[in-house]
Amino acid sequence: MVFVNQFNRNFVIISFLTLLVLISSCGSNPRANLGDVKLTLKTMPDINIINEGKEFGILVEAENSGDFATPISVCISDTRSPGAIPEGEAMCINNNLEAANNNIPSKTKLSFGRQFVYDDVEVDSTSTIIASAEFDYSTEASADLCIRGEEIKASECKIGALKRTKGPIYISSINIQNEVLEELNDLNIIINIDEISDGIVLEDGVNFEVYLERSNAELECSAEDGSLDGSLLKWDESKTKKVINCITSQPINIGINDLYEDNLIVKLNYQYEVKVSKTLTIKNRAV
Repeated sequence: MVFVNQFNRNFVIISFLTLLVLISSCGSNPRANLGDVKLTLKTMPDINIINEGKEFGILVEAENSGDFATPISVCISDTRSPGAIPEGEAMCINNNLEAANNNIPSKTKLSFGRQFVYDDVEVDSTSTIIASAEFDYSTEASADLCIRGEEIKASECKIGALKRTKGPIYISSINIQNEVLEELNDLNIIINIDEISDGIVLEDGVNFEVYLERSNAELECSAEDGSLDGSLLKWDESKTKKVINCITSQPINIGINDLYEDNLIVKLNYQYEVKVSKTLTIKNRAV
């Protein structure tokens, strides 16, 4: 009887833990929680087969799960020539994309305000409508650190959690090591930067800025893969995590019995592009 009761208790505990894991997994969207920006594209009516000569509309929805509001430019194009969208004609709409409200993404719908049609279709064929959006974005993070003399115990420093904003490219972690010798503080800082969205960085890369709010100490930074050139962090389409290492060029001097709290600020500014496509089957009207 004791064995049965123990078995039942263990079964209940395991079942409860499994339920917690399932609830946690079902209730979270890591891409949205970290600041994904994406597009969806619909035809109106929302169908995948279009008859030659039949008019249809195009609706694009931009969704921002990040914390930065930005103007956005959305353009559409057609892979078929001649297609429903005239070649060489700029079919673009400018609008504003608001920041997410906590974990609720903001959404902006863009209707291109006209009807499209496929003509001169000799045989059944396919075409792909492509929507692309370009926008500026900014993400940042801050971490508390303690500047102290050697006589001050590390336990006397009150260090808070990492604070960060969300976006397509974001600061995933900051690790700060402080070597204290008498009145001198040498900082070794490791910053991890990740990309969450399925887009590309435009222009030359990401503008990277890091500084201490209170200290005048200069930070010297380098990327593990050599992609940091001054304040420009080069970013390709490989989606590789960037690891930035920063050190103080000179030790921070403080009294051996003194202590103050500082704040490390990291800022990323970049231009970004996301795309979405929809392939249509075009039926020849004679068929």
